[in-house]
Amino acid sequence: MILTRKILSMFFILFLFLSIAPVAHAGNIPVGSACPSGSSLDCEGTSLCVNNICQHASDVTNGTYGFPQTTNPGGVPQVTNPGTPGTSALNNPLNSSTLTDLLNKVLTYVVQLGAIFLTIMLVYVGFLFVSARGNEEGIKKARSALLWTVVGGLLLLGAKALSDVITATVQGL
Repeated sequence: MILTRKILSMFFILFLFLSIAPVAHAGNIPVGSACPSGSSLDCEGTSLCVNNICQHASDVTNGTYGFPQTTNPGGVPQVTNPGTPGTSALNNPLNSSTLTDLLNKVLTYVVQLGAIFLTIMLVYVGFLFVSARGNEEGIKKARSALLWTVVGGLLLLGAKALSDVITATVQGL
């Protein structure tokens, strides 16, 4: 039983290590490349994100992109027309415009995680069958684990299939 817990713990740690997406590498996107989040924090050095592309700060502040011209010869940017109204936007961090789109993305992610967990459970069930070594109690436990693993897999497939059927029905109306 202790060996089983250790193996499950190792699979869980491996699962967490491999499945969690890495955090965006802030400050590593070179000038001229797209900054996906629209934030200047993604751009390297003192570059700024303009129209989702990292640009040199000097290009941004010398009037190239509609920002006020700098006139200070000392190199320090100086705004010559501070009364110019600017534009601002609130970016949607979910990248979903509708609730249906958001729920579909969540369901897809849950099904992907469930598929990984299902695979791990099938390996564990195989381990239970092998470690039972003909012991009737161990085989009974392994069969029960296999049954519930298959039921979980069918629930995952059923959830995705039901979602697709409902989506197709609603769009057909």
